[in-house]
Amino acid sequence: MQSIANVGSSPITIATSAPGSGTQGTVVSKQGGIWDISGQPIVSDPGQYRKQYDADLLREAEYFAQDAFRKVSPFNPNPTAADRATAQQEMQAADQLRNQVEQDLDPSQRQLLEQIRGEEKQAFTDVTTPGGSFLGNIRRDFAVTKMIDAANKSNQLDDSILGRPVAPPPFPILNVPFGKIAQ
Repeated sequence: MQSIANVGSSPITIATSAPGSGTQGTVVSKQGGIWDISGQPIVSDPGQYRKQYDADLLREAEYFAQDAFRKVSPFNPNPTAADRATAQQEMQAADQLRNQVEQDLDPSQRQLLEQIRGEEKQAFTDVTTPGGSFLGNIRRDFAVTKMIDAANKSNQLDDSILGRPVAPPPFPILNVPFGKIAQ
């Protein structure tokens, strides 16, 4: 089986004349990369495949974490033991997928990944911890906000991996002195 880097490494023949006209097509030799019908590379950077694969794994991990949270969250008032077990397995699957990607990340991306992990684990713990204390209820209610924040950070991490511009936070802090209105 060929690796992704070796796909399309053999010469390609591209017909430049109409079929049935009796003239032979031009032989175009291209080495390396994946080529479209016109002989142009579809993806010029083989490293882009790995970045896309990592982003896809992180999206899958985020799906598992969000689904696990949904099964045991305040939105599901009576989770069963099976729901809790499935949710725990999904959180572990999310962690395993993120571990696969972590080695390919730069230090700032790793830090963001750790923030995502921490927020999701804390939110999951908050909603699965039994108890009816006032503080416990506040933490349980705040867990939803933590999961939303983790999902936003996960999207930022995907954008960072793929080299897309990272959007600013949803509520930018304006650098305006108090009491003055910017005109």
